[in-house]
Amino acid sequence: MTKKYRSKALGALHEAMQDLHQVGLLDTKTGLIIVYCSLATPFTLWTMSNFFGSLPPELEEAARVDGCSRLGALWRVVLPLARPGIIATALFAFLLCWDEFLYSLIFTHSLQAKTIPVAIAEFTGRNAVDFGLIAAGGVLASLPPLFITLAFQRYLVEGLSAGGVKG
Repeated sequence: MTKKYRSKALGALHEAMQDLHQVGLLDTKTGLIIVYCSLATPFTLWTMSNFFGSLPPELEEAARVDGCSRLGALWRVVLPLARPGIIATALFAFLLCWDEFLYSLIFTHSLQAKTIPVAIAEFTGRNAVDFGLIAAGGVLASLPPLFITLAFQRYLVEGLSAGGVKG
């Protein structure tokens, strides 16, 4: 990465930090949620646009012929068909934000706003590293994503395999 591009990326982070400070959201969970939403939104839009594009438009047209409005067709036909894709995308966006380290490190300073990856990274001392504590923190940090993934595993498999089969 050249120096020119590196300075632009750091400049963007610095501007975001100044913006959060101006509105009083620096070092808060709300500010971090806003930053994470801006991180996950492009990924979710790209994934969901591909998924909605794979749904046959004839199903929505059939619902419209049967008397549904556009909103009714969306709620009764399109969204139930898209549920696996929505859940798979939401899980991936959650994992993207759950494991994120850099933004949390930059935008938080107090213990109340820090995320788990930053807290685990702080287990390293100046002269010693407590590998047992880091390993325990890593295991505990992996439990919520594991339980969420297990709860929605059926939708995850359906959502991932729906785009791979052309029918």
